[in-house]
Amino acid sequence: MYVFHKLNEAYPGKIFFQVGGCHRTQVDYIKVGADEKIILDAKYKPRYEKGDRGIVDDVREISGYARDKKILKALGWNTNVDGKDGKLLPDCVIIYPVVQVEENDDGEFMDDVVAGNCHHVDETLSFDSTKTVIEQCDKIKAFEGFYKIAVPLPMKKM
Repeated sequence: MYVFHKLNEAYPGKIFFQVGGCHRTQVDYIKVGADEKIILDAKYKPRYEKGDRGIVDDVREISGYARDKKILKALGWNTNVDGKDGKLLPDCVIIYPVVQVEENDDGEFMDDVVAGNCHHVDETLSFDSTKTVIEQCDKIKAFEGFYKIAVPLPMKKM
């Protein structure tokens, strides 16, 4: 819901949550706008910050959403003609969390952070509404039309 709120804040009226597909599938989000029509799916795998290890299963799952006729219809994607920029299928985005930790002046993790008592980190997710979502993502090089974006999780100030 946090990611949905932030997406909707930047792109009001263009973000749809838990869009149902065929055979009881359900994608987390889609963005439907004149500038882009994309599929976004949240994965709770912080390891994606360090690379794309283990990403194939998620790419396969989201590829299915990009071919699901009900989801494509919700996107307003015409499967009979090339989409925007000659693409046959919509771009797909994996949203993954970044666990925020606080460091001391020496660059070492603070003991109470490691123990789970983080003081505060001010970085939070904010999408730039003057850019498309894709413009704010990192390309997943091994797959065409696949991107990922990190979501800094909010931390409670102590």
